[in-house]
Amino acid sequence: MTTAEKTYYSSGQLKTIYNFFNGVKHGDFVRYFENGQIEIQASFVDGKKEGKWIEYYESGQVAEEGEYTSSGEYNVINFWTDTGEQLLINGTGKTIRKFGASQGDIYEQYFENGKFICEKKIQGVSYGKFIPKTG
Repeated sequence: MTTAEKTYYSSGQLKTIYNFFNGVKHGDFVRYFENGQIEIQASFVDGKKEGKWIEYYESGQVAEEGEYTSSGEYNVINFWTDTGEQLLINGTGKTIRKFGASQGDIYEQYFENGKFICEKKIQGVSYGKFIPKTG
């Protein structure tokens, strides 16, 4: 049996739409920003992310296109800045990612043929090398 589940922001604006088949995520998935613009368009197969995955900026500009394989591996295909400059083309180039609670840590991540190669922190707090306690 196929069903859809919707969630909403406290403002009443639609937040997510998941499709289910026999109680398992299966089919199209859409997440929205609170302003109503699409944030993510994707799909699930038997509860796992699979197929094309598209992320957008709050302005509606496409941010990233990628694809999940049936084994769950994610391959980045294309990436654009919020101004529309394409930095990653057909899996090769770089992305710019914001992390942390306030999104203040910014990294350039480098890819070749869709595979992650390395990253470089370009903004935010650096805490130094982690040295685990022993004994």
